[in-house]
Amino acid sequence: MVGRKKVVVITESRSEYGIIRGLLEKLQKEYKVIIYVVGMHLLSDFGFTLEEVSKDGFGKIVRIDIPFKYKYSKEGMADFVGKAIVSFTENLNFDNPSLVIVTGDRGAMLSAAIAASHLSIPIAHISGGDVTQGGMIDDKVRNAISMFADVHFPTCQVSYDNLKKMLPTNSKIYLVGNPGIPMDYTLTKSQIEQIAKKYNLDIKKPIIIVLQHPVTSQDKESFEQMAATLDAILTLQHQTIVIYPNSDAGSDEMIICINAYRNIPYIQIHKSIPNEDFKALMKISKVIVGNSSCALLEAPSFGLWAVNIGTRQKGREQTTNVIHTTHDSNAIVTAIRVALSAKKKRYTNPYAQENSEDKIISILKEVI
Repeated sequence: MVGRKKVVVITESRSEYGIIRGLLEKLQKEYKVIIYVVGMHLLSDFGFTLEEVSKDGFGKIVRIDIPFKYKYSKEGMADFVGKAIVSFTENLNFDNPSLVIVTGDRGAMLSAAIAASHLSIPIAHISGGDVTQGGMIDDKVRNAISMFADVHFPTCQVSYDNLKKMLPTNSKIYLVGNPGIPMDYTLTKSQIEQIAKKYNLDIKKPIIIVLQHPVTSQDKESFEQMAATLDAILTLQHQTIVIYPNSDAGSDEMIICINAYRNIPYIQIHKSIPNEDFKALMKISKVIVGNSSCALLEAPSFGLWAVNIGTRQKGREQTTNVIHTTHDSNAIVTAIRVALSAKKKRYTNPYAQENSEDKIISILKEVI
């Protein structure tokens, strides 16, 4: 490791870690990797997924604890960003890396970009140029990160075009696909049996995944929105895996709602699910329900139908696996039934490219 350039990678949540996990595995072979673990990873409410990151062993782990002063609220999100800027500044100044890698549109990513930019440390941004118009702060955060970043890795053609329009003409923008999406994901019969046994699932019957996050502009409606989804599950009575939301404003109300359904025999609830298990579950399930970006980005490559509820993913590039509906229980039931009655197939995924991780590393070698 002596003489290798240092690269700091920020990870704040299980979803974004799933995107960069394969990239980290390859980065450690070329660079001295330091992983700043922050945010949801350190919260017991969301499964304390720091343990999953540590277990992978892809680099030196730096735990950055930032208290959530106002719990999971708009005030808390803003307070977190401010405190994170201070923490990242101190840690980046100490580690003095050659590059900082940030992904997506979370608050910690913006904080890291602000700190690194002021310290004159180059920034690489994965997933810039995406559009989500559904009343979220995501677009503003994501575009702000893009303005701070020096190298851009958009994951689909639409996002690449958006960055070309938004950034100066000499910007370093490379269309590489989403590094977290496998091009050919298969499971052996034994692996299917193992994942089914681990999660107590009957693979001969429909399996539903529910993953729904709060919309920051509708945080006061989070409980009712979650209840509408789970009431639809009660109507259908299929085996269902419910995963906790992210930590955005309104998530505490959604968690209260989810836990009210904990004793329903065909519903199982998880704070978080390990990345490899989640991929396997997407492979054997019939439909994912909620408003997670993984339903649009990753689900097509697993042949998984997606029922997207509400406005959170409005404007995001997608393919034909998605059925859109509103926060109405009857409408959700209808949409799920359509998905359950359809054949499962692998869709053309606008976010998937061969050797995405290798492309990123090859480009980084040229620019840092």
